[in-house]
Amino acid sequence: MTTLIFCPPPQPESPDARWHYVITHDGLSVAEEGTASVSDLAAYRSPDFSVVVLVPAKFLSWHRAQLPQGVALNSVRMRAVLEGLLEEQLLDEPASLHFALSPGFQANTPQWVAACDKRWLAQGIKALETASFTPRKIVPEWEPTSHEVHWHVSGTPAHAQLTVQGPEGVNHFPLTPDAMAMVRSTPALITDIPATAEPLVSDLAAQLLAHTVTPLTVAARWVLASRSAWNLAQFELASSTRLRLQKRVQEGWRDWLHAPRWRATRWGAAVLLGTNLLGLNVMAWQEKRQLEQASAEVRSMLSRSFPEVKVVVDAPLQMEREVRLLELATGVRSADSLEAMLDVLSGTLAPGSVLQSVDYSAGELRVKGVEVAPAESAALMARLQGRGYAGKAQGNTLVVQPRPGDSRSQR
Repeated sequence: MTTLIFCPPPQPESPDARWHYVITHDGLSVAEEGTASVSDLAAYRSPDFSVVVLVPAKFLSWHRAQLPQGVALNSVRMRAVLEGLLEEQLLDEPASLHFALSPGFQANTPQWVAACDKRWLAQGIKALETASFTPRKIVPEWEPTSHEVHWHVSGTPAHAQLTVQGPEGVNHFPLTPDAMAMVRSTPALITDIPATAEPLVSDLAAQLLAHTVTPLTVAARWVLASRSAWNLAQFELASSTRLRLQKRVQEGWRDWLHAPRWRATRWGAAVLLGTNLLGLNVMAWQEKRQLEQASAEVRSMLSRSFPEVKVVVDAPLQMEREVRLLELATGVRSADSLEAMLDVLSGTLAPGSVLQSVDYSAGELRVKGVEVAPAESAALMARLQGRGYAGKAQGNTLVVQPRPGDSRSQR
């Protein structure tokens, strides 16, 4: 998905403010970059764009805090807890700052907390909303790392600045020999990893850092930052972002329902839906006709086979009952009758077997008192199966039923 990265200016509420933007189609390379005023931002709006707001390093400060157990990330107490823990570290009033916790927040463990001017960031988000942009997330230009240290030089040769990114946070130093001496005297900031620098100061950086310097433009740096796991849209900004997204979805739905440019699409969707509904109704009607025909055939078969049945209520059940009566009248026993099952059982059990009780119900015969050794159980079941029955031993009870589909009758 194409990503549109915006960096708010120092005065985002000003109509004359120039917004820097970068467009990337793959999240790796820069497709376009430039500046635009708020009134011109609408020219870059597209439903296919994912909007990311980037907070410059100079607008952010980083602080360490260990939050107590029992305070969840989305708890209403979290903001007050952060203000109390960071009050002595902050240069500004805590109420004027926006806070964001590191990804994978864990209590009772030192965590990085990002802080920036709340009013400035809220004005920037509001200006984007006015231009009909809904940010997907807010990322820092630079962020602390867990292990590796990275050096980056930016600015101009006259005012070059060194940014040190690492486990100690994000720190900024003027790129001067004195500052470099101080940096090199700090073991935690020394690294053999090649540094990066903006093209304008890459030669100066290579000279003072004594490192291999890789050129890295501002736009390329923003593309890398847009993939950060950090999202500064937390607390009140998280809530307002969700509300704006809901509002944008609602506006898009209303636009689709009423805007003339979507008329052909609406007609196409209506025709497609109507065709599907008509097809389902036709299929249901055909199924109903087939069921009615099958039911009529069964009733006709009952009337032809048993003319004495004058009223047909449940044809299959009535036919089964008439067949039973016919079997009794002609002396034919059905396979699931008590007499037939007792006859099969008498010829299957070992001679001398004494039964305690016999229970017959709905074609199932339960005989108690049948003691069958495990070695003989398989042979007994096989004999029952050979005569068209299925047997199952449950303790000293033998359950006998006709095998499904076996309709043999006996005389």
